[in-house]
Amino acid sequence: MQEVFLGDIIRQRRLALHMTQEQLCEGICEQVTISRLENGTQTPSRGRIKAILQRLGLPDERFYALVSRKEERIKNLQDEIQMDGVRFERAGDGERMQISARMLEDLAELERITEPEDNLTRQFILRERAHVDSSLSTKDRLKLQMEAIRLTVPHFDLDKIDTFLYSRDELVLINKIAVTYSRMGQKGKAVEMNTQLLRYIDDHYKSMRDYGGAFCMVSCSLSIELALSDRYNEAAAVAERGWRICVEYGHYQYLPSLIAVLAECQYKLGNRQKSAELYLQAYYMYKAINDDHNREIIRREMKERLDLEPPY
Repeated sequence: MQEVFLGDIIRQRRLALHMTQEQLCEGICEQVTISRLENGTQTPSRGRIKAILQRLGLPDERFYALVSRKEERIKNLQDEIQMDGVRFERAGDGERMQISARMLEDLAELERITEPEDNLTRQFILRERAHVDSSLSTKDRLKLQMEAIRLTVPHFDLDKIDTFLYSRDELVLINKIAVTYSRMGQKGKAVEMNTQLLRYIDDHYKSMRDYGGAFCMVSCSLSIELALSDRYNEAAAVAERGWRICVEYGHYQYLPSLIAVLAECQYKLGNRQKSAELYLQAYYMYKAINDDHNREIIRREMKERLDLEPPY
């Protein structure tokens, strides 16, 4: 009964969105798999079910499935790699090398046990390798990221991002592509990509548990890119909304960066007292989460711009 109910919900939502089975499953699984799922005769893997539900804008947290030992190993490896990815971003240069080596080793094991037709896991591998492999040039990173997104969205178009349907992992990947364009000096492209992503999240993710995390992630990136483009009023507006969503949905990991953007914007707009207040908030939030790398950046900016040192 659970399988039939799930298939009914997927069919109803797909038809409401005027989607064919081929459009829904593109890059995730075969069309026959969707057909069998809707008929209640087959249940795909947990990862594929999650991606399908997210593309449809449906909550995925209530679906539970028994998985094989291999699927569980894949999931555990992905969790370990993602946690190391967070540590990688906060680490100093020496520690980063150790974390990078560990992540690349885990990615190699993940690649060994992943089936050729498992596009979702293959996409994850390409995305994380582009993130952490220091031997890659920026152009090589972009090439890997574009190869990754086109595994599951074959017709992906940078100028029409909000016309497709995405899972949360696909949103993360597109956000990383925007960051890469920014590092290549194409900040206007990064702003446009994240603007489209934010619009997509507002349109498709409002009913989902992942809305807050997705919105905060993209608003953080967009506000940074707007500030780097000297569009301080726009950057402040995006950062303020991101701040509200972070608090409302409990995604505090993005909050220090959003507050730091606001501090810079207030300084550039001539509001030194407000800027100082915001810089101190960002500094102590980074201190609280042991992010010494970003805390030092904030300390230097306070000193250079406001001649201000934190009391402790």
